[in-house]
This record gives sequence, C-alpha cells and structure tokens, in this order.
Amino acid sequence: MAKEIRWAKQIPDTRFSPERIEQALKEGFSQVQLSVETVTREGKANWKKYGNVFEVFDSPLPKDVRVTERGFNVYTWTEYINTALSRLAEVGCKTLVWADGKARLLPVEGETAALKEQFYQFLFILGGVAEGFGITICLEPLSPKRTNFLNSFPEIMECIGRVERRNIALSIGLRTLHEIAPSERAIYEPLLVYKDQIAHVHVEHPHHATQAVAPRPKDGIEYGVFFSTLKKGGYQGVIALPPDTDAESLAYCKDLWNKAP
Repeated sequence: MAKEIRWAKQIPDTRFSPERIEQALKEGFSQVQLSVETVTREGKANWKKYGNVFEVFDSPLPKDVRVTERGFNVYTWTEYINTALSRLAEVGCKTLVWADGKARLLPVEGETAALKEQFYQFLFILGGVAEGFGITICLEPLSPKRTNFLNSFPEIMECIGRVERRNIALSIGLRTLHEIAPSERAIYEPLLVYKDQIAHVHVEHPHHATQAVAPRPKDGIEYGVFFSTLKKGGYQGVIALPPDTDAESLAYCKDLWNKAP
C-alpha cells in the first residue's frame, strides 16, 4: 500500500514554539518542519505530546556556520551532529534537509579545491552519522542567487556519487526549479529525470527571491503542472509549505494534488 503524502509546515524559529506547532496542526498539517537548532536548544521540551509530527528537520548546522571556509573544524562539528542527530532520532526524524546555500558558499578568490573536498568530507561524516539513526540526508541544487557551489542537478548527483552514502538523496523546491531551469519548457523535467532520488519536496511561490511565500490561487502560477509531474514520477513523501501558509493555502495545495492526474 502506497504511503500518503504528508503535508508539513516550515517553522524556521530556532526556539521551541508550542504555539506555532499547535497552530500548524490546527490548520490541517500532519507534520511540522523545524530546524535542527530547535532540538539542540530545547532538548528537554515535551516533544512526545504532539505525536509523530517531526518527520522532517532542516539545516544540520547553525545558520552562521560555513563548511567551505578555512578554519572550519570538522571534529567540533562532527561532535555537534552526533549529539543533534541522536536527539532528532528520539523525536522521530526520518529526513534531514540541507538546502542552506551559505553553508557551502565558496570564497570568490583563491583556490577552492581543498574547500570543496572539505565539504565532501563533512557530508560523508554527516551521512554516516545519519545512517546510524535511520535518517536520510537531502541535498538541493541552488541557483547562483543563493550559493556558488552545487548549482545544478548534475553537480549535486556528482557530489552524491563522490560521497557514496546510500542515505543521501535529493530535495527539490519549486522556486529552485524555476531559477535553474535552462528553459521554461524544462522547468519540471528534473521531477521525472531524478524521480528515484527525490526524498523531499517543498513548494513556494517561485518568483519571490528573498523569502518563501505560500502558493495562492491568484498567483498566476501553474502549480497544478508541478503537482501532476510530481505525482507522475511516483512521489510518496513529505511536501513542505512555507511559514506563511494557512489553512486556506494548504487546502488549495491539497486540492491541486488530489486533482492531479
């Protein structure tokens, strides 16, 4: 029996916010997507009272940490992720999304080969720790607006191939598809080309560059095409929506998914 789509609301706060979690559940979400920092800061919070709603987390490292800079301490941050992922597993995490462009931003001058290798090394360690807890790591290609490293699906797939961890997969976002597509006709092609590697999806208005904005019926965007292509590829995971999503916009997305051929 196929697993149903689980709808998650992104809650970017790094503090534990029972109010926002409860509001998301009232709006109709079955999952909330928090940052890893939420767990590392609030490990003693009463997580179990909400049930199995913490399937997905994002950002394994704090927002100001950059793996691709000189001086990044692999040993210190390996200790951090060991503790963090242990706590994630305790609250039910199955997927960890790493789509923070700043975390892999390369310096604009100087040799970068060693820094890229540093990223691969840390990803290998992260994947190994996550595998021990049954957690899948999801990477996302990001446009040059967001980072200067791993800007396409072939580059991400090459990275995953280099690291050789079975639990490293793809995250795909609608805004990213629009930003990196070589042509308008090719926007949704990766949903089929990489369908077997996709383990997480997030949907937002594709033309808001500075923040994630919830899909709305009056946007003028063909969200239905996105959902139809995703369904055609057999996707069966979590679909995450932005922090400003409410019951109305969630119902709109659910309806589009249900009507998609």
